[in-house]
Amino acid sequence: MDNTCVSKTDCFSMLKEKIKGNLLNFAGALLGAIGGYLYYRFAGCKSGTCPITSNPWISTFWGTVTGILFAGLFTTNKKNEKNEKEHGID
Repeated sequence: MDNTCVSKTDCFSMLKEKIKGNLLNFAGALLGAIGGYLYYRFAGCKSGTCPITSNPWISTFWGTVTGILFAGLFTTNKKNEKNEKEHGID
């Protein structure tokens, strides 16, 4: 696939393909962000001494990162699968 876009429609279709290919990562990021904020809201440290859970922005950020990493466990790398099939690796 060519990584250059000539017109707005080309750029839009490329962006659409990227989003479609990474939908699981986006869902993981969204769920992680929600979970991070909910953790801050209901279980977080109110005294301010806990560096992650005392700030809603930091807690949401780390929830997002955790969600992306967790979603990455369930994705496959299509390039590696293609190379393995070409070289006969099971």
